[in-house]
Amino acid sequence: MDESEHIFVSPHRDDVCFSMGGLAAAVGGHLINVFTQSQYTVGTENDFSLSTVQWVTQVRRQEDWAFIQECRLRETDLQWPEAPLRGYAPFDGHERDGEASKLEPELVRTLDTLGNTLGARSLWLFAPMAIGHHRDHLIVRDIVLRNIEHLQQRYHIAFYEDLHYASRREHRIHGIDDFVTATAGAFSRTVLPLGELAARKLFLIQRYASQFETLPTGLEQFTPADAESRPHEAIWSRETYPQRLSA
Repeated sequence: MDESEHIFVSPHRDDVCFSMGGLAAAVGGHLINVFTQSQYTVGTENDFSLSTVQWVTQVRRQEDWAFIQECRLRETDLQWPEAPLRGYAPFDGHERDGEASKLEPELVRTLDTLGNTLGARSLWLFAPMAIGHHRDHLIVRDIVLRNIEHLQQRYHIAFYEDLHYASRREHRIHGIDDFVTATAGAFSRTVLPLGELAARKLFLIQRYASQFETLPTGLEQFTPADAESRPHEAIWSRETYPQRLSA
């Protein structure tokens, strides 16, 4: 591993673990959690009461804290409410530019401040591709893309394939097509085989028990549906990502 500093942007509290948990476990870094006011667990999908939101938000924070500690991450929590708490269905991607514009200044300011604090080191920023087209993932991706020339003055930028969505072939193909269109095909894919980190990633995923009816016992839901048979993660970047997790 080189001396790069890694910054992971997670729309929700489990997204970086599910999508990039192997890399995060290997390199540590800084986690920016975005939409952390939540009412979703298995069993609370249709309950929007204040008491449920407060309880779920706390449960998910505790689950995520185990991941943060295990991976030696530092956290910034933006505490924005997730889509249903803002009045949108989770996968409603329509008319999101207005929301992105309202949220954009704080996220960009957070990234600018973090970049300045970390100094002259090589910084890699990881953001979601929005495979699966969840509204919150799309908004984060949109903000990064709208500010990419500015952010590239400080960061190397990569986008990760969102898991579990990218484990579904039809979602992955549609999501990649949309991403390639949005970026004019300027990004290339890198596969990161997990190797010996596979067991550790599964352990980390299982910390998010509130999100599963039955805890996963393998990484089938958390590996991109592509030609690579081994458990792996995948990123898209303009520059060559310098690290590999395993041979």
